[in-house]
Amino acid sequence: MQLMNIPATLVLRVHFNLFTGSDLLFSRAGGAVSVFPPRPCRKEIQMPLASNFPSGAVRPNAPGFGRFNPHPAPRRPAPPVAPAPQRPFVQHNVGILGFHNEAFIIARPTDPRAGWLAERAVALPQRFHPEKGRTNLTAAIRASLELMASRPTGSVNGITLLTDGHANEQTEQIWAAVSEAVKAGVSIDTIAFGGDADEATLRRISECTLGRFMRVDALRSMVAAFVANAERLDQRARGGLSCNVLAIDLSHSMKENAGNGQAKIALVRDAAAALLKWYAARYPNQLVA
Repeated sequence: MQLMNIPATLVLRVHFNLFTGSDLLFSRAGGAVSVFPPRPCRKEIQMPLASNFPSGAVRPNAPGFGRFNPHPAPRRPAPPVAPAPQRPFVQHNVGILGFHNEAFIIARPTDPRAGWLAERAVALPQRFHPEKGRTNLTAAIRASLELMASRPTGSVNGITLLTDGHANEQTEQIWAAVSEAVKAGVSIDTIAFGGDADEATLRRISECTLGRFMRVDALRSMVAAFVANAERLDQRARGGLSCNVLAIDLSHSMKENAGNGQAKIALVRDAAAALLKWYAARYPNQLVA
């Protein structure tokens, strides 16, 4: 074995055994490099010393550097990534929201033919809160807008707001909420149930949002109001996408008798169920976008 001093910029010869794999034959000590003579049946390649390697490259004195495989297996191409499926939505959606001191979601907008939506409409009389009997129109409008915020571009959205009384919670913010509906392009159709409803406020809300005001006092007139609002929303959509959110007053006054032996909320329950049947009959084969 010969010991010689080799400048760091020169090239070091490394010998690889073609039969036994890699066999690195060099060592460094005290600034000198020991080079072993080549053996038979070995292939020579030229490899620069450590000083000639760029930053981040594997260096001859790096751990595991001697286990070089001159015949690596070909890499398999990565499988193609399938695009994430888009969530389908039906052409016409219906949602239900209740409100008293605050607003709360009963059913998010979905296919009006869904069985679970009809079940939640029937369960409206069970959604009263024993300690929350006030009327918050502001919360009803804003919560309805949040429900429709995720609707696709081009969807025509509307709120059907029904109450039997006067707003007595967050009243100073009602018109700010109405302005938010105007900016979002959402119409608010208001329904005054009975003679104690605040007709002036409800009428102004519908006028500001290009909606329609209606007064009802019986099941037949309430069903007619719900259907008329749905038809008007469909006409605005012109065969495109639409979303109708029913915002129902669930203050304590809705437990009172409607004058025919039934509670007011029982009439609303029956009218909501009739509206869903109307949707199913009118759009039996809704398009899925």
